[in-house]
Amino acid sequence: MSYRLTRSALVEAVIATLPLQALTPLAEATVVLSLSPWSGAPFTGHNPDAPLRSLPFGEGRGIVTYLVLEADRQVDIVQIVWLDL
Repeated sequence: MSYRLTRSALVEAVIATLPLQALTPLAEATVVLSLSPWSGAPFTGHNPDAPLRSLPFGEGRGIVTYLVLEADRQVDIVQIVWLDL
């Protein structure tokens, strides 16, 4: 069973500003999040079971930070960062 993904209006605004080369890798990352959100790294190394996690995408040029709400089978994407080199 997959997880439901949610994004705030702020995250949607960030996505709207991403370059085209970031969109496919981001879409691939969201598939991973919907199927296996615990595969991302904990946001801090102090708590490996923490629900706040991050997942790199686009050959490491981007990172998605998200919160896993296991009881609701939901993933809240809280931030997306893309390095435009």
